Formats: sequence, structure tokens, C-alpha cells
Amino acid sequence: MRIITVKGARQLTTKTLVQDVEISNGAVFRHFPGMDTIVHAEGKA
Repeated sequence: MRIITVKGARQLTTKTLVQDVEISNGAVFRHFPGMDTIVHAEGKA
């Protein structure tokens, strides 16, 4: 995700994430229980 590259993981918010990847807020948390798991998953990609 380019948003993590640009803003850094500490500045990542749900709002900026859903805008960047063009998905709904609900879709994010259907697949990930929290922001820390999103950042962790991105690190493995």
C-alpha cells in the first residue's frame, strides 16, 4: 500500500486506508481485526 510508504505506519488511519485502496470501512474490518494486523500483513507482502 502506497499510503504506508508515504505516511508511515504510525500515521495510518482507517479513513486514509479506505480512501487509498478504495474499499469500505466495513470491508477492512471484515478481513482484519485491527490496524496493527493490517500493518503487520503489509510487512509480509
